Amino acid sequence: MSDSIYAHTVTETPSGAFAIGRVSGKRLKGPECGGYCVFAKAHDFGGKVIRKQSTTQWDYVERDISHDEACELINRKAGKVVFESIPVRKGAS
Repeated sequence: MSDSIYAHTVTETPSGAFAIGRVSGKRLKGPECGGYCVFAKAHDFGGKVIRKQSTTQWDYVERDISHDEACELINRKAGKVVFESIPVRKGAS
């Protein structure tokens, strides 16, 4: 299994796009368990551009951090308060 990116946390800024996700092993656990990641969007043209299309890849900025650290980091990258807390799925145990 791979790490997940939460689509509802994608934040576009002048310096790029950032998102918050979770390490696969802690995906269904509560926020107190940590395991959050912050990703940055990177464009990879792969050497050969066909019809001006690029593939999008998400690179880690920081991995396996706490819920609060992930919120602070994405707010710092965005240059404004985007998240005070990450919405957590109901029923996570």
